[in-house]
Amino acid sequence: ANLFLFLLAALLLGIDTEPSTMTCPESLLCNFFEQSTEALRSLDLDGAPVSRSEIRTLLLDTQLMCLSQVVQEHNDKHPSANKISLEQVQADLKSISQRGKDDVVFKLSEEMNEEARLAYARLVLFSRLAVEAQGTTTTTNNNNLYTFGELERKDILEFCALCQSTLRLPPVKQHLQSGTPILKSQSTVDPDTNDASAAERFSHIQAVLFKSLGYDPQYANSEMKRLFFTVSDSNPYSNDAEVVNAVQRMLSAAKIAIENSMTVSPNLSDKEEGGVTKVVSVAYSETTIDPETGQELSHAEGAPRKESMVEHTAEEQQRKRQEQNKIHVAVSSLEQEIRQELLGMTSEERLQKLEEARAATEQFMSEVAQLGDPSDRVQFLQSIDARTQRLMIMHKVWQSMPQ
Repeated sequence: ANLFLFLLAALLLGIDTEPSTMTCPESLLCNFFEQSTEALRSLDLDGAPVSRSEIRTLLLDTQLMCLSQVVQEHNDKHPSANKISLEQVQADLKSISQRGKDDVVFKLSEEMNEEARLAYARLVLFSRLAVEAQGTTTTTNNNNLYTFGELERKDILEFCALCQSTLRLPPVKQHLQSGTPILKSQSTVDPDTNDASAAERFSHIQAVLFKSLGYDPQYANSEMKRLFFTVSDSNPYSNDAEVVNAVQRMLSAAKIAIENSMTVSPNLSDKEEGGVTKVVSVAYSETTIDPETGQELSHAEGAPRKESMVEHTAEEQQRKRQEQNKIHVAVSSLEQEIRQELLGMTSEERLQKLEEARAATEQFMSEVAQLGDPSDRVQFLQSIDARTQRLMIMHKVWQSMPQ
């Protein structure tokens, strides 16, 4: 779990898991973790595409630089005391995992590790998006993407970890919610994701991450489906708990992120885009007119006149938007839940359930086709039980996945 901390210690001292005694002040370790966390948070590629190996080197060099600075600053402030060496600090870093979860140093180390994961995901995503923005993916770059063979285990694990980390990035959260560009250098909204749902935007991010790992997105998606959603005697990961759990955690994180992105905007005007209009609603009512005088005799109490347009309150507009978003959230949540349900089944259970879902859908379509009257069809739809509805949605979700 503490990947970058482990790399830091292993690089300079060699891999050693024997417990060691703390030989340097805790304040020095705290300063190292705090400075490293801030440095990792501020890392930027300035729009320059780089490889994943270069990004890993950049992260490690950043941590090593912070370590050297902290040790130097400590020795400068305490000239009369025994000098603290890099080796002493590195030895102490290896024993951090032995501390309790409530320990201050341990908490700071966990914060640094989390920031390292976010920084890696951010730089990988931004680097590939920079390539896409340059329009260089249609020739050489796409020709170098894998379109055959099996997904490697390490790539599946890295893909799942990248997905979970990118979902915690503020620019990605904003993108899922409103479609705004992830890269600051993009001045306009991507037309491919502007009108898309949050789930579709996340699928686009997954495609970008697959490319960053060297895989063609269509091929990679079909392989993920084959490996985790179909019956196969030759599946090397069917009993691999680490891989299966990683996929499940990724799906769970995606479900939560998509649900959270479907928030209601408190302002229904277009002022933020430079406009001056406000959403209104038109109401209509009949009035009674004296045919001889032309005067209005009466109208329903509280109802607007025929010629008037009534501006509804912001609360009413917000309520309607909330109802619409609740529907979108419910649908997205159910689809993600069904995907996780299928993933948690054995191959035999999944095959049986999908066959049941297919049969239920075909039976439904057959019965609907025999109903000519639209009102009869509506009545029939309302009579479908919850179990059949879920099976039909399961069939739809499965069919919508890349083949």
